[in-house]
Amino acid sequence: MEAEAAGRKGFWYSFARNPKGMTGLVLFGVIVLSVFLLPVFMDLDPSAVYFVTNKAPSADHILGLDTSFQDCFAKLVIGGRVSLMIGAGTSLLTLVIGIPLGLVAGFYQGKIGAAINRVSELFLSFPMMVLLLLLVAVFERVNAMIVVLAMGILSWPGTEKILYSTVLSVMNNEYVEAARAMGKRDINIMLTDVLPNSITPILVSLPFRVSMSIMMETSLAFLGLGVTTSWGRQIYLATTMNIMINQLWMWLPAAIALVVIIVAINCLGEGIRDSYDPKTARR
Repeated sequence: MEAEAAGRKGFWYSFARNPKGMTGLVLFGVIVLSVFLLPVFMDLDPSAVYFVTNKAPSADHILGLDTSFQDCFAKLVIGGRVSLMIGAGTSLLTLVIGIPLGLVAGFYQGKIGAAINRVSELFLSFPMMVLLLLLVAVFERVNAMIVVLAMGILSWPGTEKILYSTVLSVMNNEYVEAARAMGKRDINIMLTDVLPNSITPILVSLPFRVSMSIMMETSLAFLGLGVTTSWGRQIYLATTMNIMINQLWMWLPAAIALVVIIVAINCLGEGIRDSYDPKTARR
C-alpha cells in the first residue's frame, strides 16, 4: 500500500520521505541563502585591506585576515557565491551544448550520429585537467566567465553520451513511430516526444555535475590558476607549512565549507536519483 501511494503521489512524495535527499536540500539551501543574502545585510568587502598588526580572528574580523590583510569571512561568503555560480554555470553550459548534440545524434543516428560521437570521444580522449590548465593559462587575467567557458566546453561530452544512449532506447517506442506516421516534423518529434522522455537521466545527474565543476575550479585555484575570490583560492593559501599549521583561519573554513557543499549536493543528487527510481534506494 505504501509503494502504491508513493507511486500515485510521484517524485515529490518519494523525495520528501528520503532523509539523505532532504538533508542535502537543507544544507544546500542554507549555504546558498548564506552566500547570497549575507552580503546584502552585511558590509562585506573582500578586496578591502586592513592595516593592523594582528591577523588572527577578533571581534572586528571573526575569521581573521589573510596574507594580504583582507577579511577572511568576507572572502568566504563572496568566494562561496563565486564557487556556486561557477558550478551552476558550467553545468548549464554542458546542458546547452550536450543536450542538442545528444538529441540529434540519437534521433538521426547514421553518419550524423557517428560524427557527433566521434567529436565527443575526441574531447573525452584528452586529460581534462591538462586542457583546463592550458586554456586558463592562455589568459593573463582569469575570471569566472573564462573558467565557466573552459570547463563547460570540455565537459559537454558526458551529457551528450547520456542523452544519446537514452534517446536510442526511446526511438524504439511506438509513439515515436506514430508521430512520424501522422506527418509530424522531425524537430517537433524531437522536442515533444523524444526529449521529454529522455531527459530524466540528465536531470538526475545534474547535481553531481555541479559538485564536479566546483571541485575542478577548486583544483585550478589550488594550482594558482583559478578565480581570485573563491573557496579554492582560499585553500591555496595553505601551500606554506606556517599557514597550514599556525594560521588555520586563513584556509580551514573554506575547506570545511567546500566539503559541506559537496556532501550536500551529492546527497541531494542521490535523493533525486532514488526518488526517480525507488529500486536503487532498496539496493
